[in-house]
Amino acid sequence: MKQLLFEIYNDNALEDAVHRIGEYDGARAHKSLVFHLYCGLDDLGWITRITKRLKEAFPLSELCGIASNAEIINGALTDPVILLSAMFFDSTEVRVHYFSDILDKEEEFGDRARMIIDDTPDIKAAEILVQGAPVDNIVLLDRISACDPDVRIFGGYPMGHDTAHGHRFLVTDGGNFDNALVIVTYAGRDFHIDVGHTAGWQSLGRSFTITKAKKNTLYSLDS
Repeated sequence: MKQLLFEIYNDNALEDAVHRIGEYDGARAHKSLVFHLYCGLDDLGWITRITKRLKEAFPLSELCGIASNAEIINGALTDPVILLSAMFFDSTEVRVHYFSDILDKEEEFGDRARMIIDDTPDIKAAEILVQGAPVDNIVLLDRISACDPDVRIFGGYPMGHDTAHGHRFLVTDGGNFDNALVIVTYAGRDFHIDVGHTAGWQSLGRSFTITKAKKNTLYSLDS
């Protein structure tokens, strides 16, 4: 697998990315080209232009994206920007599936996602991008997790730059969605993936006692 990363902040940057991806696309045989957009901006018109341009230039590619907070490139945080990842897979078949309008239908769409996973030959991993509240992620992921236990599940949910009120959305080549589920399947006999798990936080330093708080506002410790 080969990954190329680009900051997309204007039309010139977009066209430069298309050109550089095209050079690699033409120079090496591959089975799948997959785009991920990490959107630190909520300009949906601009995001739509980017997705349309990528699909126009690379019609056989797969594409998905997510609203994000704090994009990283070359080991450093960027200004709020669209971060584009182009991933070339030599022999792995990657497909993006998505569902919209899933609110209050989490069991149904969780089962449909599970069926996609279980019906994909030689599948090794599934990336799940879920909306978050008000969608019931617990119900949704419980149904998806009933898939073949040998399939590695990973993913995340959107977060805007305004963590309290930011616009959280998912992106596909079919549009931008506030109420959706995206599944990316990775299938191939020689595809290998290692998924790390984090369960909770480990405390650092000494313990404190909250002595004054009101709702979500902390006023004093140990006083």
